[in-house]
Amino acid sequence: MKKQLYFSISFIVLFFILQFITGLSYTLFFDRESYTQFGDYTTAENSVLTTIVVIAISASLAYGIQKWLVKRVSR
Repeated sequence: MKKQLYFSISFIVLFFILQFITGLSYTLFFDRESYTQFGDYTTAENSVLTTIVVIAISASLAYGIQKWLVKRVSR
């Protein structure tokens, strides 16, 4: 049960941190000239892909953190 709790908490925290950093970087490097008056329809596709990548990275890091915490607490 502790393993699942460690994984869940670390996944949620990492997901929100990585989403915030991704959104911040998109805002900083936003190129207004590439958008037309009708909008940019590829942004939604890129957003979904970015979210999937962030989920994968968060899950991988959360798994590592969970393993590290289980070893550290069981000592």
